[in-house]
Amino acid sequence: MRRSGAHDGKQRRSTTSRARGVAEILTVLEKLALRALPGRQVPAESGVRFAISSQARKDGFCLVFLVDDRESPIFPDSEGPRPDYLVVHASRRGCVLTLIEMKGRNVSGTEHGIDQLLAFYRRLKQEMARCLPGSWRRATIQGLLLMPENAQFNRKKIDDAKREGLAIYPLAYHHQAELYDYVSRPISFTEPYKHRRLPRDTPELNPLERLWTAGRVEQRIRDTRFTARRAADDDTVYLNFRRPGDPTSAYVTLATTAKDAVLAFSPQASAVREEVCAHLETHGLQCPALRIDDGTSP
Repeated sequence: MRRSGAHDGKQRRSTTSRARGVAEILTVLEKLALRALPGRQVPAESGVRFAISSQARKDGFCLVFLVDDRESPIFPDSEGPRPDYLVVHASRRGCVLTLIEMKGRNVSGTEHGIDQLLAFYRRLKQEMARCLPGSWRRATIQGLLLMPENAQFNRKKIDDAKREGLAIYPLAYHHQAELYDYVSRPISFTEPYKHRRLPRDTPELNPLERLWTAGRVEQRIRDTRFTARRAADDDTVYLNFRRPGDPTSAYVTLATTAKDAVLAFSPQASAVREEVCAHLETHGLQCPALRIDDGTSP
């Protein structure tokens, strides 16, 4: 799907260059991780657009991921359609994954949007089962079909998707929607869109979100942990991060499999470890499936 606007073109080129810079095989979840946007506002498409209030930074973790990158797709078109975006919101209340597709008023377009959301829901469930521990796979997954006011949609297809496990919510609004209320918790099918003017302050992201978006190390650091944790090409998430300006030896590793997840810090990353651990504790993001260590053991 073609996107418009100078901001959008710059955003897409930046995302694509990051993805192409990784000259190694990545799982679908790893490719998604490389597509986290540097903010929580997206460009217009089909006459609609959305943003998520900066107050999300106080909840713990909330990022928007570009799913449908036509120049560097996360999987071939032959393997199924994809929605526009994925929003991951994690707080002490739990984790909500919201798939978002933006469409115009035409009923055939909104029907295809439902197909895109449902197909990617199926693929996402498969990838999570391969690469994430059990408790992480219990995150709530929901879909938002964003469209202009007076748009038409097929309620039967939405009901069929719900029976399969994906609740899809058609939200009609005028031009730009504020989605904080709709991505920070599971929502009800009966809720119409209600616009609220929410704060958009700077910095928009909290330190953990900035580490994820600005600190991604595109070429994996092949230390002893990589040798011990990186498994097959389709059953692992293995990512490295480094705060901008920190020395190359001060890095963070997130390694997950279907059995567990480890957040490791190199010995030189003591400052970022203190910051990240304090953030996880403050916002209730610690869990039994996540082990934190100093990066010296697998």
